[in-house]
Amino acid sequence: MTRWQRPLRLGLAVFAVVFAVAVYFAIGRRPAAPSGATSPRSDPKAVLESEGGVTQIASKTRQDFQVKYGRMAVYEDGTTRFEQIEVLVPQRGGRDYTITASSGVVADNQNDIALEGQVKLTTTDGLVVDTEAASFERTEGMLRIPGAMAFSRRGLRGRSVGATYDQQREVLWLLDRAEVDMTAEKGAPATKIRSGSAGFAQRDRYFRFERDVVMTRGGQTITADGAVAHLQPEADVLQMIELRGRSRVTGAAASALEAMTANDINLAYGEDGATLQRATLAGAASLRLAGAGGQGTRRLEAEWMDIGLSPDGRLATFIAARERVALDLPAGEGAPARRITSVTLDAAGPPDQGITTARFAENVEFRERVPAAAGRPASERVARSRTLDTVVAPGFGAIEAANFVGDVRFIDGALEGQAPDATYNVAKGALRLQGAARSAAGGQTARLVDERADIDAERIDVALEGGDLTATGGVRSVLKSSRDDGDARDGGRTARRPSMLKADQPTNVTADRLVYEKETGRATYTGDARLWQGETAVQAPTIALDEVRGNLRAEGGVKSTLRLQDAGEAGEARTSVLTAQTLLYEEEERRATYTTDARMVGPEGDVRADRIELYLDESGEALDRAEAYDRVVLRADVSSARGDVHQRVSWGERLTYFARDGRYVMSGPEVVIQEQRPAECVETKGKTLTFYRSADTILIDGNAQRRTESTTTGKCPGQPTR
Repeated sequence: MTRWQRPLRLGLAVFAVVFAVAVYFAIGRRPAAPSGATSPRSDPKAVLESEGGVTQIASKTRQDFQVKYGRMAVYEDGTTRFEQIEVLVPQRGGRDYTITASSGVVADNQNDIALEGQVKLTTTDGLVVDTEAASFERTEGMLRIPGAMAFSRRGLRGRSVGATYDQQREVLWLLDRAEVDMTAEKGAPATKIRSGSAGFAQRDRYFRFERDVVMTRGGQTITADGAVAHLQPEADVLQMIELRGRSRVTGAAASALEAMTANDINLAYGEDGATLQRATLAGAASLRLAGAGGQGTRRLEAEWMDIGLSPDGRLATFIAARERVALDLPAGEGAPARRITSVTLDAAGPPDQGITTARFAENVEFRERVPAAAGRPASERVARSRTLDTVVAPGFGAIEAANFVGDVRFIDGALEGQAPDATYNVAKGALRLQGAARSAAGGQTARLVDERADIDAERIDVALEGGDLTATGGVRSVLKSSRDDGDARDGGRTARRPSMLKADQPTNVTADRLVYEKETGRATYTGDARLWQGETAVQAPTIALDEVRGNLRAEGGVKSTLRLQDAGEAGEARTSVLTAQTLLYEEEERRATYTTDARMVGPEGDVRADRIELYLDESGEALDRAEAYDRVVLRADVSSARGDVHQRVSWGERLTYFARDGRYVMSGPEVVIQEQRPAECVETKGKTLTFYRSADTILIDGNAQRRTESTTTGKCPGQPTR
């Protein structure tokens, strides 16, 4: 026997006793003076007839029940027939029961009772059951109705084909094609429930529905294999609905919850019985949530969900989801479609706004489908992390910011970022990768990689749509070799590098800060910036690369080392060191200009001037010529015809060095060359002096002169102080 029968057993047992005693009274004890008057027999087969009888059965001074009848007939076989019968069972659990019928027949075993014609069961708390035929078994205490029946109780109405009523447990079972209607009460909408069968536990205040349950209320449809509807203690108003098996709720009126599906669902309502306050979904759970402000429907899936709503039931104020969580956000105006998966989700917000924050944890994956636009093909952004904290518009609206924590990896086409933490401002399309300081023991830095460069720093900010980038704190970047096909993110534009850097080799740059402007293609490194490739290097407080033109600019005290092929003689690589306040390399002219206290030390000698210009050949790997301007001083070691090595110092206003033949041309109002030999100083003057790196001949104003023509003894005087 199940718990469904317990609440009604007492009442049905009493009902059985009523009829048994009545039968015993009529057959066994043959009362000598019934309260009803005896009339002539209307049924010749009856051995005893009586009209208008009332029988009261009491234990000591307490009245147990009474039986009224309009007519009674007792037959030879021991059966008794009553007409216009009424049985009253008072004070059972605070409720009285009355059963009436047109007729009733008690079998000779005094256990089975058959009732026919306008059978009605009535309880003092308002339950009324109507049918045309019923039977009662005293041993089981069960009233059975084989045919159509109807019941009512205050705001409840119902019907079925076949029913049972357990009086002891106060349970009414509707056996087939059960229908239950709950009329509006406390402002609750009318509810219609249809199922294969249903049980009403009157004392325990709940309904059980089985087999293909369908509920409709206020525009909402609820379906399940089975359901239990709990009523409020003092009113026939829904308090909770438990759905079991293939559970589904659709069309939630005036609620953000558009639809829910799961194996099992629990729905808890407010005092009005209409306002949904909480929903729990278990097993393959799915939730459709209306988007705020006209946004599309959100879809949430998980193995288990717990959902809370605002007091008015309009907004979801918290959602907890566990196992295989997947949230789908549809594309909207200016926003792409997004999908987030994780192991857990916890979302919350105030009652007047609904959900405003959501936290995803364990194996988080964020996907964003970016449509094609302005020469950029459609793409998919993917981010993975241990946790994700999001800020959303009120009502679980559009995501405004996403904070990824723990082993973050962000992929956008060819762009890939890695960091301990990352913040994605989805409204602006801005990504911040946050790493640890390099000084921190084992601290992981932020890293950004695309087809052009690898960048490591303590923090990297990148505009995913515009492409602008800022990196700060121990910046290290590796500029990849140039490619002919360019970068798809830039519509095929190839990043140009200065020709003094080999195109097939990577270039390294370090600094405290990097700012990259996508539109101009300018990358500016500041704070102890250093660029190098092999032995070629540039160091300055600021270094700027123009990847559109292939230019380079360094400022604030430049030191550079250039490894260039010698255009003359054997063509071997030679290294020159150049310093100045500024350096500007222009790829179009293949010219490197050093200005303000410029100096070049290398195979060409030691050249100092206000400005030095280096011109590379067409390959960009060899020096074509060098130009020095204003207060030019050249110091070089020269081998004489006699084999001795001495220093030559030349000064003027302009110097041109031709790398192919090692020729120097110095000009000015007065050009002076001094050569300090062991015992003498040889000095040559003119407006234009031409000499060679490997020869001992000097041309003065275009005419060859013997070097001994300007000779003094002792140390050379009057050399410049540069």
